[in-house]
Amino acid sequence: MYRSRIAKIMKKRSLPRYIVTENSGLSKGTVLRLMKPIDLGKVTLGTLLRIASALKYKVSDLFE
Repeated sequence: MYRSRIAKIMKKRSLPRYIVTENSGLSKGTVLRLMKPIDLGKVTLGTLLRIASALKYKVSDLFE
């Protein structure tokens, strides 16, 4: 299980969830799920690339 840094990144950059949702093309539910500790085996690389691109971060920087 990996700890997501997405919520911290969004807060640091003052990005509301709807902006990340719009910029990534992901659903609100997917963005919410990625903000919590997750099993990366259940997330596609495409999804991770889309949220990383929306946040302007590398995929490797999204998790600790």
